[in-house]
Amino acid sequence: MTKNTNCKKSWHPTRFEHKEKIEKFKKQQDDKKRAKRIKLMKKVQDEQQGNKLKRFEWMYF
Repeated sequence: MTKNTNCKKSWHPTRFEHKEKIEKFKKQQDDKKRAKRIKLMKKVQDEQQGNKLKRFEWMYF
């Protein structure tokens, strides 16, 4: 039995549940960064090719 009550807290760094939450959060952040990077690369590529669509132009094809 541990005498340190902090080991039982949900925010304690050694708890498995806490580690899972942190891992999940980091994965979400990486996914957001990756999506943002892909969107930016696509935007730059479209601008270089001259395929930039204006606001509602995509609706009227």
